[in-house]
Amino acid sequence: MAGYVRGSTQPRPRRTGLARRPRRRSRTHRTHRCRLAEPRFRELFPWTGMAELHFSRCTGKRWTWDIPYIGPTKDGYMVQGPLRSQTVGPAATAAHAIAMVAERLPPNCEPAFIGTPDELAAHEEEG
Repeated sequence: MAGYVRGSTQPRPRRTGLARRPRRRSRTHRTHRCRLAEPRFRELFPWTGMAELHFSRCTGKRWTWDIPYIGPTKDGYMVQGPLRSQTVGPAATAAHAIAMVAERLPPNCEPAFIGTPDELAAHEEEG
């Protein structure tokens, strides 16, 4: 009979699934949470790729690459960019990494433009 241990009249103990472990937040998730504490980052468009947290001044793909980005390392975080060949430096905590990026925001950094980088460039030329 289904639901009973073989040779017993007692029902099988109900399984509630695998034992639950405390949920570990990823480093990218912690970095996302820290960025919300900085008002200027709430206005930028965040995106992730290859476990890195990037920020764009527009919402459409191919996002802008004029803001440094944060990637995980064995011991914390590495702030790089805006180009892949540029390195800003290591950061022990997500908050420190966000602060390092905040220091290097472009001077014309406004709320994210709804559109592509080409449309953003045309908008900036007009105004």
